[in-house]
Amino acid sequence: MSERNELQTDALAQLTAGLKKLAVADFAALDESGAPPAAAEAFCLFNKLSKMFKEVFEFSRALSGGDLSVTPPPRSNYLAMGLKAIHSQLLHVVWQAEQIAAGDYSQSIDFMGEFGKTFNWAVESLKKQRGEFDSNRKMMLDLFDSLHSIIILIDGEAGKIVFSNERARFVCGTRTTMENDKRGGLFAHLFKLAAEPSVNAGDMIYWDACSSSWYKIIMAETRWTEEKNVKLFNCVDITKEQVEYEHMKESAFDAITGLYVRAQGLPKVEELFRKLNPNLNLCLAFFDLDGLKRVNDTLGHAVGDNLIRRFADAMKRTYRAADVMIRMGGDEFVAAFTARNEKIIQDILARFAENVEAENTPGEVRLEYSYGYCVAAYQENITIAQMVEHADGLMYLHKKARKEAKGMNINDR
Repeated sequence: MSERNELQTDALAQLTAGLKKLAVADFAALDESGAPPAAAEAFCLFNKLSKMFKEVFEFSRALSGGDLSVTPPPRSNYLAMGLKAIHSQLLHVVWQAEQIAAGDYSQSIDFMGEFGKTFNWAVESLKKQRGEFDSNRKMMLDLFDSLHSIIILIDGEAGKIVFSNERARFVCGTRTTMENDKRGGLFAHLFKLAAEPSVNAGDMIYWDACSSSWYKIIMAETRWTEEKNVKLFNCVDITKEQVEYEHMKESAFDAITGLYVRAQGLPKVEELFRKLNPNLNLCLAFFDLDGLKRVNDTLGHAVGDNLIRRFADAMKRTYRAADVMIRMGGDEFVAAFTARNEKIIQDILARFAENVEAENTPGEVRLEYSYGYCVAAYQENITIAQMVEHADGLMYLHKKARKEAKGMNINDR
């Protein structure tokens, strides 16, 4: 074989090997300097084609991985024209998606075939949902404006009011933030609640010292935009009701002892009686504080009031919050409580006696008392008035027996 034929055969072998590598994405270039003159052009064209394939391969791999920031092949690479068109279209779709996210639902695609149709359908669905959302929100805000209570929606993260109804604007003004506001009051309290993630929805009572008003605050979380929730506050002015309640409380409790007065306490005993079950009895104990009149007459009413207060303190340490303690008037008291049996009743009365004795410290006027009690079973045919009368009668007998034991007359005070 001639030398020329051998060079041609070798060049053909190099081209064949290069094509095999190209087929498996190995884009190694051929050595053009060693090519025979007849194959030089073929080597040059192969290397150009290999470079174009490499650019297309790397570009398509980046696109398939979602990297739209990749630089496309140069215009001279005609093999990449289709991919470059897809790249450009995808960049435009991303831009349109950003506009949709910002609330522009006028975007549509008239290219990319079935994808474009699906995209347009999704945009129309979002547009419809947004319309319904905006309509519902407008109805909600119109309703809020018609209410007499204060309605404020606060974005706690941004620290600003996103909506306040007409009543809120009248009471709190048109401020939207707390910046440079040192007045405090209801407005500042709501901002504090909105900014605190640990504060859960619910009801609370708040005293606004700035306006001398009581408010019932109902807090909830609501959707303001499709992406953001805000805190909703419904503030109802309950000043009148609260003042009436405070007056009622003052009239319901004895000023010296804090115990129920007779008129308010006996209905509470009725409630306790109605709540009995077959396993519980109601015990009504009637107490009379010995020697109160004598203390008032000889030592003064301040000492007598202190005697009454110490007796009530012993009651509070003995009986539970669910029990009913009453100052019937003067030196007479009632304690009503539930117990399963007589032994428990006796234990409770003994514990009260210990607590009274604990009040008898050196330097204090000694506390002594007489008592009687009446027990009623579940659904027993007896009234609270009858129980009081019966316990009072037993207390009188107890007082009489104690005074006779001391050689005193029952009428001695």
